[in-house]
Amino acid sequence: MSKVVLYCLSLRGTGHFMRMSLLARRLAAQHEVYLVDGGRPVVSQIPVPGINLVELPRIWRTEADQVEPYQTSASMADVVAARRSRLEALCREIRPDLIVVDHFPFTKWVISDDILPMIRLARHLNPRAAAVCSVRTPLAVNVSTAGVQTPEQKIIQTLNHHFQALLIHSDPRFSPLEEKYPWVAKIQIPRHYTGMICQEVPEASSVEDRTQAAPAVGHSNILVSAGGDGGVLLRRSCIEAWKLLSRDTGPPAGRMTLVLPPEPGEWEIQELEQSAASLPIHIERFSPQFTGWLQQAQLSISQAGYNTCSNLLQTRVRAILLPHPTATDQAERAFEFARHGLATAVGLAELDGPRMAAAIRHALSLPAPQHDLDLNGIERSCELISQLLCEHGMDSKRTSSLL
Repeated sequence: MSKVVLYCLSLRGTGHFMRMSLLARRLAAQHEVYLVDGGRPVVSQIPVPGINLVELPRIWRTEADQVEPYQTSASMADVVAARRSRLEALCREIRPDLIVVDHFPFTKWVISDDILPMIRLARHLNPRAAAVCSVRTPLAVNVSTAGVQTPEQKIIQTLNHHFQALLIHSDPRFSPLEEKYPWVAKIQIPRHYTGMICQEVPEASSVEDRTQAAPAVGHSNILVSAGGDGGVLLRRSCIEAWKLLSRDTGPPAGRMTLVLPPEPGEWEIQELEQSAASLPIHIERFSPQFTGWLQQAQLSISQAGYNTCSNLLQTRVRAILLPHPTATDQAERAFEFARHGLATAVGLAELDGPRMAAAIRHALSLPAPQHDLDLNGIERSCELISQLLCEHGMDSKRTSSLL
């Protein structure tokens, strides 16, 4: 059985861990899987049964946009050294056959001292070991031309030298990497579009069944979420909009459910409960049940993170997207969704109650979105990973049965 290491780093939200944990669970059916997690902690909200979870000393991106150690007085240099030591010990212990890295080297160069030494050591211990870059689109990469080596040159050089394949978790008809970043053509390793990676949606064969998919929430007309970071303005604006709609002709039947991030501030919970006291508004913390809640909704209001948008494609729920102002990929993704008629895009910076109320009225008047985009990203990614293991001469008997 091949030994596969998946390295992810959620510096701010939950999306990177969500995506890699879905891949890890699927790969664990055929391989011995180690999921490396050293960012903002989200594992308590997202169980990963059957996976060897490897926790590194944690780092995260603060509200001031600085990467720092998470809840420790240790220096960044000491934390980086401890992370590198833990990864070295892991490689020597298991001698991995394949390493899957989330998004590096397109972004997250802050952890280059984690990734590159790990890949080099894995190859030293096991010359047949391979490395794969796993990336979602659009990218959040700054392709400036300043400096001796441009970021795109650095990305291309790192991929060509250290990696054997690039998995692009998208449908090329929706957001082709080569369209916005022509320099991607200079990447010499194989590039594979896998389709979108989507979280499994609970089956519901009837209207009655749908209420059983997420019993903690029940029927929800509007589902409001803001990923793992921020969203305070979004939630406040939604409550104000709900008040305005109630004073007008009254909101549609059902209620609004506000989904908080994994670690919400108690002050905000109290504030929201007070603001929503007389309204049919339910407040819920982030949960793996989210796709079940989304499946029941008539309208989703959220930021434009990859995972949430993949869930929207899967459930075909009407949506309002408000991209996070500091996440360039979210702005591009919201634009693409609006361009393809899959969502309504609204600027978060100019948001208030009246604008949100108007956006809700408009979004609910639209037909449910329709598309034929490839949502088979988990299965296809695992097939490609198993194929690469086979090509490198590892676990060939098990892999051949999958292809």
